Amino acid sequence: MILPQQPVALPDFIESLVAIIELRDAYTKGHSKRVAQFAQALAEAAGLDPHLCGDLYLAGLVHDIGKIGIPDAVLLKPGKLTPDEYETIKYHSLLSAMIIEPIESLRAVVPLVRHHHERIDGRGYPDGLKGEEIPLGARILAIADVYDALTSSRVYRTGMSHEKAKEVMRQMVAEGHLDREWTALFLDRVTSFTVTDEPPLLTLKPLEVARTSFFYRDPLTKLLNRDALLALVKQGLSKGVPLILYGLDIAGFKGINLRFGLAHGDKLLTQIGAHLAPYARLEEQLTIDPEEIKAFRTFADHFYLLYCGLAADYFDFKVNQLRTRIEAQTSVTLKVKTILHASQERLASIEWGALL
Repeated sequence: MILPQQPVALPDFIESLVAIIELRDAYTKGHSKRVAQFAQALAEAAGLDPHLCGDLYLAGLVHDIGKIGIPDAVLLKPGKLTPDEYETIKYHSLLSAMIIEPIESLRAVVPLVRHHHERIDGRGYPDGLKGEEIPLGARILAIADVYDALTSSRVYRTGMSHEKAKEVMRQMVAEGHLDREWTALFLDRVTSFTVTDEPPLLTLKPLEVARTSFFYRDPLTKLLNRDALLALVKQGLSKGVPLILYGLDIAGFKGINLRFGLAHGDKLLTQIGAHLAPYARLEEQLTIDPEEIKAFRTFADHFYLLYCGLAADYFDFKVNQLRTRIEAQTSVTLKVKTILHASQERLASIEWGALL
């Protein structure tokens, strides 16, 4: 089933609403349109009323508009959310419904948007509806939303294959999350659904780079930070690419701080950061590329160099070159330790505690 470019007649302002959503969350660009198309395709495959099919498309476009009210520190957090942060993110479906409710042309989709995170077992949000208490359109929207989330890539993981996503969604059905009948129909038909992946409606590269830097840069040295390091290691491991990670510490740094003061210690860290700066470039998204070196500071005098590639000798040469230069110009001694090496069969030697 090939979906038309514009399945329903859209009010003029809808494109702007979608652009707002995309600007707020750089990693979900295109998500709303894909969810809209998947939801509409499922409804059409089941022969539902054309008006509901159109409503599902509209609901998919605006189902996440409430994220504009979620703080950046929660919405764009690179790592796992705390329980309190998760409670905050849960408000987005309620906010989405509140935003579109006054708009007459969207009033019919308010229940679909409000309830797309309800669960069949009643443990969803915002109202804890159960089973068929959840509007049919919301149950369909939930399935489309979950599938696209699973198969889309994020900074910390690669999107799942279709087969893996099917496996996960069947487990979600067994756990009472998704509607059994409609999920089965979706998984049976999804490979015949063709969605259009269009470029973002609005994009401003300097803003996207600034947003990425806000979360992934160490404020003192301007190197990449702990969240960036953990995200890139997870990204590399999920892709199955060879990684080498070395830690660099200043010998006797605590004594240096005690003897010369914290300001002197900060100046020393900044000097080291300047030497490593060429390996801390950021673009709109945080990605790990083949044959690339990236530099990090997690805290205190803990620096890290991460390499993605097979040329281990080249990486060792660059690390030794950097260490020699830094030691010569700062009069410190750097201790280098292997945290992760591509030649190792196991990851047990990773000193994750040192990164926290």
